[in-house]
Amino acid sequence: MIAAKNNAKVSVVYTRVSTTQQGIDGLGIKAQEERARAKAEELGLEVIGVFKEVESGRKNKRPEFVKMMNMAIETGAVVILSHMSRLTRNFNFMSHIADLSERHGIGIVACDVPQLSDPAQTKFIWRIMAAVAELEVEQTRQRTR
Repeated sequence: MIAAKNNAKVSVVYTRVSTTQQGIDGLGIKAQEERARAKAEELGLEVIGVFKEVESGRKNKRPEFVKMMNMAIETGAVVILSHMSRLTRNFNFMSHIADLSERHGIGIVACDVPQLSDPAQTKFIWRIMAAVAELEVEQTRQRTR
């Protein structure tokens, strides 16, 4: 978790799929939400908002993402994701999100990222995983071509 500074008691859930067809079919969205809600319960956090997005993780301008971050900033909620790659697949944007969360004291939890007690190590792990997610996108593009 990128640590919250405000001893949060509430959370927001963010889910994202990349294609319109996945959005129409609901592929992955339900499972992402269930996993994130389970993590919120495990952490003793009340879920006060769920944000669902159908947009590429490479894009930085996503309406539901913006709404979710604004709610987290306004309420002090922890952001919970099923997988870090649901947040972004862009290394530079992940660094921006990490800096934004630190500046506003927003905690971010991804169910697939180890929660370490050292904030510097956690930030480092998040950035490594963001780089891996970006690499996966590029490799998928190359295989598709």
